[in-house]
Amino acid sequence: KEIRQVNGHDLRRFVWKATSTWGDENDFKHFLPRILELMSDAYERHRLPDLFVIFQKLRYGHYELWSGQEQEAITIYLVAFWRWILADHPGSKEETLVASEFLEAMLGEIDDFAPFLNAWRDMRMPSSLRQLSEMIRNHSWGTPLAQNSQILAWLCEDGTKEMLEEGFYAYMNENWAEELVLAVEVLEWLRTPSPQPSLSQQK
Repeated sequence: KEIRQVNGHDLRRFVWKATSTWGDENDFKHFLPRILELMSDAYERHRLPDLFVIFQKLRYGHYELWSGQEQEAITIYLVAFWRWILADHPGSKEETLVASEFLEAMLGEIDDFAPFLNAWRDMRMPSSLRQLSEMIRNHSWGTPLAQNSQILAWLCEDGTKEMLEEGFYAYMNENWAEELVLAVEVLEWLRTPSPQPSLSQQK
């Protein structure tokens, strides 16, 4: 088959075994553009291994040693894909990707989340606001995603809270606006320093 005709079913076994028992990083690089392309198709995405597996293969393929041009091309595509995810609110359709799950899949494989977080801050549409609210309200703060220092710092920035507050006033008549209020309350709790024990408590 030509590369454009290869589907998720064709690639499923290869992705599982790539760079570990099948082929090397050059073989993985050859199919990676098609793998990334198929991620945007709900039907083909379900035929591929989980997103966690796909991103792990970047590490196994020594992604950090690839040329700057190759790394930049992947980042540009992933940020475009990320914007596509944010353009749909979580739960709107069965095949909708949840932003927090996508970020979690990239943990350990992507060092700098700034391009993704900056894109999120730039998008003030209802879907991106609801994706942010979903992550804040529904994610356990003990998970690796919530403990990522860059993501946690971004959540605690004034701009993130203001984004949700402005979103509430812009869409306050929508039946989901209360989600944004609850997310702001969680952020306020997150931004509140933990009280230090007094001397009497330490005795």
